[in-house]
Amino acid sequence: MAKEINGKIPQLGFVGIGPMGGKMARFLLSDGYPVLIYDIDKARLDAISKEGGMIASGNAEVVQKSDIVFTSLPLSEIWTEVAEKEFLPNAKKGQVFIDMGTVTPPETRRLYEEFKKKGASLIDSPVSNAGGGNNKFYIFVGGDKEVVDTVWPLYESLGVPGHVVYCGASGSGQVVKGINQLGIGLVNAAAVEIVAFGVRCGVDPDAFAQAVGVENATGWRGLIYQMAKDAKSGKIEHASVKQGQLSHYLKEAESRNFDLPLTAALYEFLKDSPHTIKDANRMSPSYWNELMK
Repeated sequence: MAKEINGKIPQLGFVGIGPMGGKMARFLLSDGYPVLIYDIDKARLDAISKEGGMIASGNAEVVQKSDIVFTSLPLSEIWTEVAEKEFLPNAKKGQVFIDMGTVTPPETRRLYEEFKKKGASLIDSPVSNAGGGNNKFYIFVGGDKEVVDTVWPLYESLGVPGHVVYCGASGSGQVVKGINQLGIGLVNAAAVEIVAFGVRCGVDPDAFAQAVGVENATGWRGLIYQMAKDAKSGKIEHASVKQGQLSHYLKEAESRNFDLPLTAALYEFLKDSPHTIKDANRMSPSYWNELMK
């Protein structure tokens, strides 16, 4: 059920209603919140309008008519451009912007300061589509605690209970998303490389799956077993190493003057590779294919 925020049911805006954003907007609508929507894809707008979403003419109208503006855009660069050109010029004092996408932490902190100059607030709330209750999200929240507390009822519509976590000041949500992405990417990369070593040395994946791996086990033996079986079936080329977002976390480490040597090596190895597989709704290189050249 929709809950009052600052004494009223807020008018929500939602920019970017793709695979993730569309799901979030529908959760908010199903809980009774009024949601003004915009996306460059007209088919997405038409689909969600049939479920109660009100269609705006563009990003500017969403900002002008909403108390709280959600965003879920596919790339850090796209979000930054839209924020600078359309959100900031139309932002109002007291307005709250909740970014649910994945953006570099330094850019998040920079734009947090720009919104603050307008009297508005920016909260970074990237998500992991980790499943759980009703297929809702794990949400990593960064920003001013008092603002986060005010809009917390909205997270209850979107998140898996116990996995909506306030992580700290502006940019902290994006840092925790980085922990999530590096946890997937680096672990998968290690397993893919181990299996590639075995295959390139002429060993049948079924042999080392049985010798070293353990079916359905947790930990590295289970992962090696599954990756070996995926190599045998031809599925391993699609294993995600999150290459498209590695640069986000290298930039954050650079801004804080420390190194991420494994992340840097993986990024450098893949940076000029052709983008042949789909990973997190974007095209990325296949680490397996590069190793097997």
